[in-house]
Amino acid sequence: MLKTITLSAGHTPNGETGASANGLHEEIINIQITKKVAELLRRHSIPILEVPDDLTLVQTIAWINARASQIDLCLEIHLNAGGGTGVEAWYYQNLVTKADDIESKNLATIVCETVAEETGWRNRGAKGESTNQHGKLGFVHDTKPLAALIECGFIDNVSDIELYKTEEGVMKIATGIAKGLLAYIGEEWIPIPTHPPEDLNLQKKIDELNEKIASLSGLINQVKDRQDKLSDAVDNVKKDTEEIYKDRDEIVVIKEKLTVIDGKVENSSAKQTTIETNLKQEIRSLKEESEEDTNIIFRRIKILEEKPTVLGEGVKIITFGKWLIGKFTKQGGEK
Repeated sequence: MLKTITLSAGHTPNGETGASANGLHEEIINIQITKKVAELLRRHSIPILEVPDDLTLVQTIAWINARASQIDLCLEIHLNAGGGTGVEAWYYQNLVTKADDIESKNLATIVCETVAEETGWRNRGAKGESTNQHGKLGFVHDTKPLAALIECGFIDNVSDIELYKTEEGVMKIATGIAKGLLAYIGEEWIPIPTHPPEDLNLQKKIDELNEKIASLSGLINQVKDRQDKLSDAVDNVKKDTEEIYKDRDEIVVIKEKLTVIDGKVENSSAKQTTIETNLKQEIRSLKEESEEDTNIIFRRIKILEEKPTVLGEGVKIITFGKWLIGKFTKQGGEK
């Protein structure tokens, strides 16, 4: 099974910057070399992890340790400074006993040799971290996987920096590192062919495909996010639909009640019409009876008005009759 290698570019452009001289900045060149090493190892089908370029040393160590179960070895790439020349590497030591870690030392030694061979730089050799001016090196000492650190030339040396200034020079440094890593894990170095046009086109297409894959990965993540949002929206619609069905059922009940009320209102209207008709008939009857009674009363009043005259005439007749009777009675007595 192929071993997984983690690569880290020393320092960060926006935080823990490295050395600078001759118009060059260590952290920028470190990133350029690291990217090339990763590219070369991937061509050999070696599994690679690259530490993000914007992490501090402490964050880098934490990033690696969080993935320690996936990593077989790790290497951090730096440039040196201080007036020297050449390449050197650093390996893990027990800081109490000063005992060397054999595997870390072997890794540092091999990579240092292959970089010197590829670049023509002086091989300053592999060194134990306890001999460093800092007493220890965090990347080498505090990472859980096997680790080493390489210093690729001196940024303040006018001879060493010639390789930093061209893509070909950076590729030489990267090739030396990649050869060393492959040699350490027992994999054969496959020389990069002198690119005929078709190979250049093929590599360009591979790079384009990798960019498209990265772009598609971003799109896939966006689609997933939209699917999650859509799923939430569907759930909300379902809830709203359930509420609508509840409201619809309530509306049906209300409609039924309104229908019953409408029936009662119609019955009430019919009854009211019947009552009004009966009342009108009653009023009409009463009016007719009242008119009849009124006529009777008027007739009786008329009779009563006429009765005094009749009575008066009768009295007169009776009185006259009595007079006549009395007269005739007197006349008869005289005879």
